Amino acid sequence: ERYKYLAYRLKKMLISAISIISMQIKQGNFEPVDYEVSFRKHGKYPPIKITLNDGEEITLVGQIDRIDELDKGDEKYIRIIDYKSGDKSINLTEVYYGLQLQLLVYLDAIIDSDRYKKQNLKPAAILYNRIDNPIIKSSENKKDAVITEEIMKKLRMNGLVLKDVGIIGEMDMSLRDGERKTSLVIPASLDKNGNISRYTKGVTDEEFSTLREYVKHEVKELCERMVGGDIGIVPCKSKNGTSCDFCIYSSICQFDPSIKGNAYTILNDKSDEEVIKLMEKEVNSERD
Repeated sequence: ERYKYLAYRLKKMLISAISIISMQIKQGNFEPVDYEVSFRKHGKYPPIKITLNDGEEITLVGQIDRIDELDKGDEKYIRIIDYKSGDKSINLTEVYYGLQLQLLVYLDAIIDSDRYKKQNLKPAAILYNRIDNPIIKSSENKKDAVITEEIMKKLRMNGLVLKDVGIIGEMDMSLRDGERKTSLVIPASLDKNGNISRYTKGVTDEEFSTLREYVKHEVKELCERMVGGDIGIVPCKSKNGTSCDFCIYSSICQFDPSIKGNAYTILNDKSDEEVIKLMEKEVNSERD
C-alpha cells in the first residue's frame, strides 16, 4: 500500500510538472531543441577539454536536461534548463568559491562546441526548473486561473537571465505585451517604465562572459589540485550551514574543528556586484 501511494504521488507530480513546463514554453518564443543531451566522446556534443600546466589533458563529460534556442535576426540565443526536485537557485558567491559551476559548465559545453562556433551564439539564461506538485491554499471563491497562477509562482524557474529587455520579453511574452510586470516563468520583472527592475536575477552580456571565463579558470584550478593529489579536508561554512551537515561520509572523514589542522573554509556572503568585480579582477590578472 505504501508503494501504491508513492506511485500515486509520483504520477500527480509528473502530471503537474508537465502541465507547468508546457505553459512555461508556450509563454515565450524560445523553442526546446534538445533533451537529455550529452557532451562526451561519441555524444552529440564533444567533451570539454582542459589542458593542465604540465600538458596533461582532462575531459569533462555530462548530460544536459534541456536546451532552448531563439533566433533573433542574425543572432541565436541559448537557454540551458536543468530539472530539480527541490528548490534550487544560482548563488554567485558559491560560483565564486567554486561550489556551483554546473550550469555554467553546461553552457560552455554548448557555446564552445564545433556545432555553434561559426554562429553568433549568445547566452540568454541558465535556469533550474523545479519538478513538484505544490500545495496551494485555496477556497471555494478562488477561480481556476488564480490557482494556476499561484502554482506557476511556486514553480517559477530560478537562475540567471540576460539583462536585456528584448530577450526577457521573448522568454515571457506577458512582460513584453505589458500584461504583467513580474514574470511567472523566469526570475525577472520590469519597473513602471518598462525597464529591468532590481528584483531581476540577471547579468549583462559582458558579465556572462566574465562568469564563463572565471568558471573555466576555476575548473582548471580544481583539476590541477585533484591531479596533484590534494585530498585535504576543507569543508565550507556559510550562514546557511556547513558542508558537513548532511554529508554521508562523516563517519569516514572524522572532521572535527576542535582538532588542530581541521578548519572550515568560511564563505563570506557577497552581493552579485561584488562577486562580478572580484571575478573580473581575477580574469584580468589571468590574462596578464
